[in-house]
Amino acid sequence: MGGLFTLFLNLAHAVQVFSHSLWVAVFLVLIDTFVNMILFATMRSEYQDWCSSAGLTKLSDTTPHPDTSNDLFNCDKLWQDEFKFSLVSEFLMVNIYLYWATCIYSYSHKLAAVELWERGMLTGQVEGIAPFFQGLPGPIAPPDQPNVIVLQNEKPSGKGGMLSSLRSFKNSVAQKKKNKTVAPYPSSSSSPSLSPPSPTHPPSYPLDFKIGVNGNIIELK
Repeated sequence: MGGLFTLFLNLAHAVQVFSHSLWVAVFLVLIDTFVNMILFATMRSEYQDWCSSAGLTKLSDTTPHPDTSNDLFNCDKLWQDEFKFSLVSEFLMVNIYLYWATCIYSYSHKLAAVELWERGMLTGQVEGIAPFFQGLPGPIAPPDQPNVIVLQNEKPSGKGGMLSSLRSFKNSVAQKKKNKTVAPYPSSSSSPSLSPPSPTHPPSYPLDFKIGVNGNIIELK
């Protein structure tokens, strides 16, 4: 009843005290049951004598007393059944008692963690994440800046950034002019034999640039 009342209060400190007391009580009960089972196993002959004597007292004085050396009352069989029952009882008690004690112990720690987090929320000093927020996804990260080779009105970070922007612009202009060049379509009167193409070199285009006040690259026509 005291344990149920403690769980009804739902206080972390009270539940922890109840959990410690429950563990002590569980170990005492299990040890006492085990010791009694061992004593019962070593006192087999004493149990048989007691069983025979108890059976004889139930008989009336007019009834002749039979010989008890032949185990008339099946005392040995009764002892075996009692010992098997004690083994099964000890096994069930160990599993059930330890299971419930472990559940109360785990609940006491979770309740203490929740109270500590609520106290941190009130004082504005929260350490870690609340238990019921651990499974939620984190905040969405901002999108990365696209790597586009275009001229933007951004101030270069230094001389290296300015040179890399100039080189990228020159490469893009050369690529566009190269794509605009269309090879002539061969006429029908030409010979069907194909000659190997002559090596071509990309033409060089004179490009003039100047750098503005804000670091922008301006093409001069």
